[in-house]
Amino acid sequence: MFNSNISSFEKIQQQLGRPYSTIIFYDGIDMSIAAENLASVSGLNVTKEGYIIASETNAKRIRVLKQLDDGKLEKLGSISLDGSPDNISVLEDKINVAQVASVLSLIQHFVSLQKGEYKPSPSKIESLIFDSNKAKYLKTREVLFLSLGDDISTASVGVQWEDNLLIGSITDDKVYVCKLEE
Repeated sequence: MFNSNISSFEKIQQQLGRPYSTIIFYDGIDMSIAAENLASVSGLNVTKEGYIIASETNAKRIRVLKQLDDGKLEKLGSISLDGSPDNISVLEDKINVAQVASVLSLIQHFVSLQKGEYKPSPSKIESLIFDSNKAKYLKTREVLFLSLGDDISTASVGVQWEDNLLIGSITDDKVYVCKLEE
C-alpha cells in the first residue's frame, strides 16, 4: 500500500523498489519532517561541528546536512562511496562507515541463510576525513577493513576504540576485533 501524500515520482520509485527515507525532527512535544527524499537512510550521526550525516544506502553516499532553527535539515552536499553505507561512527576528525561491498553477495547471503546454509558476504569499513567548509567535503579516505566475509560477514558498524576496530554484523552473532596499524 502506498502513502497517498507522496509525489508520483516517489510512487514510481517505490514500485521499482527504490525506497526513499524521511528524517523526523522531535522537539520533545511535536514531530515534523526534517528532511525527505533521501535514498534509504540506514545510519545517522552528528559530527563535532554539529553537521548531521546520513548514510544513503541505495545511493551509495553519505549526505551532509545542517539543522536549521526550525528543525528542518538543509542538504549541503554528499560524499560518494563504492559500497552501500550502513551505520556511521564519529571520531574526533573523521567518520567510519560500514558498507555493503556487494549487494548481490548480500542477497545471496540472506538466501543461503533461509536455506539453512551459510554463504558469507564481503565486509568493508572505510574511514573518511571531510571538511565541512569545502564544496566536495572529502579530504581523505582510507579502507580500514576489507574482507570476503569469512572472518565477519555483512559488516554493519565499525567503531574505533584505542588502537582497535570493533566490527558488528547484520547476521553474525559476534563482534570482530582487529588491531589497527599506525
